[in-house]
Amino acid sequence: MKKVLSSFTALTLVIVMLAGLTSCASERNRLLGSWTGTMSLADSFNSLLRAQNEEVADIMKIDKFDLKVTYSFNAGGTYSVDIDNDSLVQAVEGLKENMKNSLRGYFDQEIKNQGLEISVDEMLELSGMSIDELVDQSMEALNTDDMAGMFVESGNFSVEDGKLITNSGGAEEIVTYELDGSELKITGSVSAGNSEAAEFTDTIYPIVLTKAN
Repeated sequence: MKKVLSSFTALTLVIVMLAGLTSCASERNRLLGSWTGTMSLADSFNSLLRAQNEEVADIMKIDKFDLKVTYSFNAGGTYSVDIDNDSLVQAVEGLKENMKNSLRGYFDQEIKNQGLEISVDEMLELSGMSIDELVDQSMEALNTDDMAGMFVESGNFSVEDGKLITNSGGAEEIVTYELDGSELKITGSVSAGNSEAAEFTDTIYPIVLTKAN
């Protein structure tokens, strides 16, 4: 009887393990294909800016920085993340306009604080540099190709208990997600923990993606 019970227990464990593997495989299969959506980074940049320099953060608030993103999951267990370059260029141009408006507002407030009878344009003319030139100079080092590389990645993926686990070049990331038909919602990062990156990544989510194919 003990031998029968032992065999039955072992068989039960095998069945449970197989059921778990089947469930994971089924969940992974539902992810296969391409998913597109928008990654909104304005809050993340504002949070990062405030962490680095509160005075600058008070002067400039980024209103919008949206990137079109595509997540692709393949049957072989590989994945990739790509962004639309046009959306990046548009986001950077929007950031420049944001900076110009913020600087103009800052200069205007400083002029009032000093009790000066002069306009922002007149002040800039005296300095020999326009707001456009100031912003362009400060953004000179910002290369959109380099920025794109910050968001593009590829590697292997797996799913387990409602978590998406990706590994790109040895760097593992674990995110929680919800999958409902043709909508994939990445809800948060588990792997960021209490690191400095956590405050930045937490403001990125949720990322809502729609099945493309």
